[in-house]
Amino acid sequence: MKTAYKHHTKKTRVRVGLFVLCSMVLGSIMVAPSSLFSQNIVHSMYYYDAGWVLTIAAGPGTSFVDIKENRVFPVTRKGQSEWRLATYTQLEKEFNAYFSVRGQALYTKLSGVRTIRNLFFEADLVEANMNLAFNVSNIVRPYRSDRKWSVHAFAGVGLAYYNSNLYTLDSLKPEQARGFGAGSGLWGRIIEGIGMAGFSLSYKLDNHWQLHLQTANRWMNADNVDSSEGGYPYDFYNITTVGVSYKFYRKRTYPVVYKSIK
Repeated sequence: MKTAYKHHTKKTRVRVGLFVLCSMVLGSIMVAPSSLFSQNIVHSMYYYDAGWVLTIAAGPGTSFVDIKENRVFPVTRKGQSEWRLATYTQLEKEFNAYFSVRGQALYTKLSGVRTIRNLFFEADLVEANMNLAFNVSNIVRPYRSDRKWSVHAFAGVGLAYYNSNLYTLDSLKPEQARGFGAGSGLWGRIIEGIGMAGFSLSYKLDNHWQLHLQTANRWMNADNVDSSEGGYPYDFYNITTVGVSYKFYRKRTYPVVYKSIK
C-alpha cells in the first residue's frame, strides 16, 4: 500500500513538472515576435517606391567655343553678355532606388564675344537627349524615406539642332550664317551629335515634390556652332539650372517583414 502511494506521488510530480515546462515553452513562443525578432523588422521607410518623375527647369546656358573672351568665365558686359537663358523639360523612369533613365528636351541660346578679333556670335539651339542617372547617395548609404538631400550623377547622348549667326562686334554686321533652312536637321537647322555628363543636387519636399540644382556639359562632335573653326577642337556648352519635379507613383502597403535569424 505504501509502495503504491509513493509511486502515485512520483507520477503526480512528473505531471506537474511537465505542465510547468510546457507553460514556460508556450509563453516563450508567444512573446518571441516582440523580443527575439524586434531587431530584425524591416521598416517601410527602407522601401523605395519607384515611379515616373516630371521635371521643368531653367537657368543660364554658357558656350565654350572659339568666339569667347575668357577661357572659363563668361563676359557680363552690357550689350555683350555671354549669359543666355536655357529651359528644359525632363521625363524620368525610375527602376529602383539606384538607377533611372531620363529623356530631356531643351531649348537655349548661346553667345560669345571675341574682342581681339572684333567678332560676336549668337545661336539658338534645340536639344534632345537620353541619359542614365545614378543616385549616388543611395549607392553610398542605404535608402531612407526621411532623407532630404540626394546627389545624382548622369551621362548620355543626344542631338542638337541650331541656327547660328556670326557678326562684326562693333557694327553687328552679319559675317556668316549657318542653318536657317540650309541645314539637314529639323526645320532646316544644323544637326550635330552631343555627349553629355553632369550631376545634380536634389532636395525632397515630400513624397511627390522635389527641388533640383543641376549642371551638365554638352560636347558637340564638331567645331562650328560659333561659325568659326580653330581653338577648341570640339565646341561644348554648359547648362546649369534650378528646377522642380513631381513624382508619379503607386503607393504600396508593405507588410511587416521578419528577416531570418542565422
